[in-house]
Amino acid sequence: MLPPRLLAAVALTALLVACGDDAPNPSHAPRTVVLVSLDTLRPERLGVYGGHPDTSPAIDALASESVVFDQVLAASPWTLPSHMTMLTGLDPVAHGVRNAGYRLSRNVTTLAESLQAAGFTTGAFTDGGFVDSSFGFDQGFATYDDARSDDGPNGMLRIVPRVLSWLDERDAGEDVFLFVHTFDAHTPYDSPGPEVLERFRARPVDDGPDDWMFDALAYMNQQVKTGVTGYARLSELLNDYDAGVHVADTGVGRIVEALRAAGRWDDALLIVTSDHGESFLDHGLHVGHGLASTDDELHVPLLLKLPRGEGAGTRRPELVGLVDVARTVLDVTGVAPDPITQGESLLGLVRGIPRSVDFVLGASQNATTGFLVRDGLTYVTPTAIEPMRIAQRHLGPSTPPDLDPSDDGVEYTQGNDEDAVTLRYDVAGDPLGLSDVLPGPEMLFDRAADPGERHDVARERPDDTKRMRTAYQKLLAESQAVADQLFDEEAGVNEGLDREQERLLATLGYIGGSESAPAIPMKMRTWALTPPERPDTSGLVAAARAAYVVEARLREGGEASPDDAATLQDAALRMASWAGENPDFAARVEWRLVALTALAEQHGLQLEPQRWLDAVHDAARAAKRGKR
Repeated sequence: MLPPRLLAAVALTALLVACGDDAPNPSHAPRTVVLVSLDTLRPERLGVYGGHPDTSPAIDALASESVVFDQVLAASPWTLPSHMTMLTGLDPVAHGVRNAGYRLSRNVTTLAESLQAAGFTTGAFTDGGFVDSSFGFDQGFATYDDARSDDGPNGMLRIVPRVLSWLDERDAGEDVFLFVHTFDAHTPYDSPGPEVLERFRARPVDDGPDDWMFDALAYMNQQVKTGVTGYARLSELLNDYDAGVHVADTGVGRIVEALRAAGRWDDALLIVTSDHGESFLDHGLHVGHGLASTDDELHVPLLLKLPRGEGAGTRRPELVGLVDVARTVLDVTGVAPDPITQGESLLGLVRGIPRSVDFVLGASQNATTGFLVRDGLTYVTPTAIEPMRIAQRHLGPSTPPDLDPSDDGVEYTQGNDEDAVTLRYDVAGDPLGLSDVLPGPEMLFDRAADPGERHDVARERPDDTKRMRTAYQKLLAESQAVADQLFDEEAGVNEGLDREQERLLATLGYIGGSESAPAIPMKMRTWALTPPERPDTSGLVAAARAAYVVEARLREGGEASPDDAATLQDAALRMASWAGENPDFAARVEWRLVALTALAEQHGLQLEPQRWLDAVHDAARAAKRGKR
């Protein structure tokens, strides 16, 4: 017996097929299906979603011929499980490929396999990495090119010529399915060519409210590896990020031109989307993806260009997911889906048919949490591991200075055997404030009242939390039943990344070792973590912001002035005052005061630090002794 949501999806497909002239007719099915995934793309950086118009002219032009979906969520905040969802129509629990320790079961019928069985010639050109064939992505593709280079061009510069050559080799009447994936918008953000970078770096650069966190990012290993700590302002980083988006956009434009030149455009189905977003300090010390179950990492663009311009120029506000992509392609092409496929075709919305699937279910394996978005709420399960273990892979190897030589902190080992790094972090003092932002107990966000998902209302609204928890458990059980049905003991376990894969992934900033760990089952925790104590940090943040404006300018070679000394002195006193009011968290202030003192001395500014530095030091030591 199929779960109710799968029965509903099957029924909707039958309804669409029965709709007469408005239904897709296999005899007039599009000869060309193209699915383009632009890795790590936040929608609001595109012009069509409110971004700067010079970033994405090709995609913006495509939007006028497409249906644009405004509320699309990935099923996971990182590449491997999210793309597997896109290409199978199964959520991460159902398809089982939650990290690099697993490969796709041969019992899963992929989108490519369904189209190939229907007579389509299938080809894929990807940027490799976590879209490598070793995970099972090549199932159903006659051509699967994932030959990422470590010394030549990658992204659209490598992929587009191969795509165009592959299209040229196809006969005019040949049905084709083409999948294109590129890391152009992924870290490191300064990877586009110098001409593109120069153009986008000419944009104005302004101080931003979150720039002060760049001080602390210097102690986060992954941020160092990805080059994030090379920026002083978020606006500088975003200019480089947009340059990468522009390179990806240019590639999309070339593919569209090729389809037009080949006479395939009118009957083509073209989908442009992404596998996940990117956090830009939205929830504390994190630039990147793979952790959060919030929209900064889950919200993705989706443009659906249908054959003969159906629905062109319209927008849809409904909640949909990447899990809907596979059924949409099969619906438009008139190919019957595997009954076990999840999601629902988006063609129904285009034709005015209400959706029967009103939720997005997913998982963040790196944080070992599950999530459910439904009824205007985002529900996130408790993490299945200690939160500081989540932070471990992002820390060090240096950590904020500790003035107590007798306390070395907690020791961590990070990386693989050949490049392992041992580091220590003051967990009791938590100088970076990681406990405020790491997943822990279950969370609930009101998406309408709090679009940034910054205020957890799980304990304020216990009835809503219980209702969402119950709904999550039910849907999770349905997906687990699908996973059990599809399980293949031989194909379901991957040997993990080989050294060559790890080396190439390192060029994208991935830290080796942790990605190959076995997946932790997405079971609902039967216990609840005690919510971490979270002080009011508004005063500390205001002082840090004021000081950082001066810091950034001085580090860039600006001339120091007496006004700078006054600003730094005032900021230091305000930080010390905050530590006095929050002695349990004094360690967050101590290292900042040490850094401010060093900066002032370097530029010949006279501060009076010792009095308040001693007071903060004493408060931090007393608090740490009390926590033991």
